[in-house]
Amino acid sequence: MIKTELCELLGVKYSIMQAAMGPYDTSDLAAAVSNAGGFGIVSHPAPQLKYGIMALVKDPDKLRESFEDVKQRMMAAIRNVSRLTDKPFGANFGVAPEQPDVPYLLDSLLEERERDPELARKLRLVITSAGDPTQPHLKKIKDAGMMWFHTVPSVYHAKKAEKAGVDGVIATGHEEGGTWRITL
Repeated sequence: MIKTELCELLGVKYSIMQAAMGPYDTSDLAAAVSNAGGFGIVSHPAPQLKYGIMALVKDPDKLRESFEDVKQRMMAAIRNVSRLTDKPFGANFGVAPEQPDVPYLLDSLLEERERDPELARKLRLVITSAGDPTQPHLKKIKDAGMMWFHTVPSVYHAKKAEKAGVDGVIATGHEEGGTWRITL
């Protein structure tokens, strides 16, 4: 077995990290990956189609309802992984402007983690992707004592993520395969 810096950082046996596969519920997969010695990731759910894009844009009540629905599904997935594994795992948030629920979801995740010491021990990393890592609310990840990786498509974006203070950069190509680099 090869021990890498990533293994040490994440507290895993193998330097294998599951990719985020939002908008799908990846909680069972995340628990299985973590239980097998890798690092499982809970994906950011998408709003359900019943809310409709135009309703979300024009109706603040529908927007709040949609945010609450996404939060409930994300927190259920986090709790499911925590119940199914005693190993470390993480969560992913797409932070593009088209996903305005992230500040709300992040606050909910951090509150849940603060209330549950067992969850805080296991939920160690947030991976952000598909957006600007310099958004002010993302600093809460580090303020909460969690590690923060950001997925990037280019050197320009990697440098921007590093300036934002991330702990690691996941570099992807057009095929969405990733490699990681710790920016300690």
